[in-house]
Amino acid sequence: MTAIAAGGESSLALKNDGTVVGWGPPGAPSTEVPDGLSGVVAIAASEYHCLALKSDGTVVGWGGYQWGQATPPAGLSGVVAIAAGVTQSLALKGDGTVVGWDVDGPMTLPASLDGKKVTAISAGSYHDLALVSDRDTTGPVLNWIGAVPADSGTYDFGDLPTAGPTCTATDDTSGVTPAGYMVSGYGTAVGTHTLTATARDNAGNTTTATRTYTVRPWTLRGFYSPVDMSGVWNTVKGGSTVPLKLEVFKGSTELTDTSVITGFTQQRAACGTGGGIEDPIEVTTTGETSLRYDTGAGQFIQNWKTPKLPGACYQVTMTTADNSALSALFKLK
Repeated sequence: MTAIAAGGESSLALKNDGTVVGWGPPGAPSTEVPDGLSGVVAIAASEYHCLALKSDGTVVGWGGYQWGQATPPAGLSGVVAIAAGVTQSLALKGDGTVVGWDVDGPMTLPASLDGKKVTAISAGSYHDLALVSDRDTTGPVLNWIGAVPADSGTYDFGDLPTAGPTCTATDDTSGVTPAGYMVSGYGTAVGTHTLTATARDNAGNTTTATRTYTVRPWTLRGFYSPVDMSGVWNTVKGGSTVPLKLEVFKGSTELTDTSVITGFTQQRAACGTGGGIEDPIEVTTTGETSLRYDTGAGQFIQNWKTPKLPGACYQVTMTTADNSALSALFKLK
């Protein structure tokens, strides 16, 4: 046995397997345990009726003769405790609220319970009791930690740290749940990001804070002369070397480290349209053709060795670390 209950002439016992045994004189409510009743976790008995709380949070009642105190309200769920009085029944829900019903149907509970969290209930012959505490109706307090982007802020690519901010949360009333708090949505890639911090307390209140910010791309300038841009086909001799000259700016600051350029690719293209007809391949360079920054000219220079394929057309593309790109079209002769 895991629990017992007595009321009037009724006696109940809750067995380990979740079934209920009742005994008493003929006609006692405890002798009318419903057939098949199982999954019970708590019991209550009174003069005229009995109650059983099931593991799914629902309540089963019996007895009461022609009265309604043995009939729980339709849809009642989420119950964690029960109490049976002479002509009334009480159910304590997991959220700290109380539902009551009696011979006349649903009970009107006292206004003194408004804004309170009930933690225990008891029902008597002519009165009821509730153990209460102040109900926690406010969410946890969130505190950002680390480099937090400003809401509606704008940043150049590379200005934000790789690791995003975190947060902490406190709740002096009910405490923060074991899962605590989390931050999601941080990003350093070009585009708009929404950073969201969320915390939940043990009363079920949630606090959410957001920061929306934008990461803008670098500014690319080039390719410069002798290469023409804007969809113009540059006619060059196959096997010759073409200097690809460009500048990269982060905001108003010119970038000069070659690491900001992640690569050059050449792709066979359909002459006249520029549409690719084969996968792009990386341009490999060594010696004098290697990418460099010319401090005198204030430009990056990549010497492209053109394939020896007269009549072929190519699209050459340079990509930077922020995924910005420059492309130019070439026709070999």
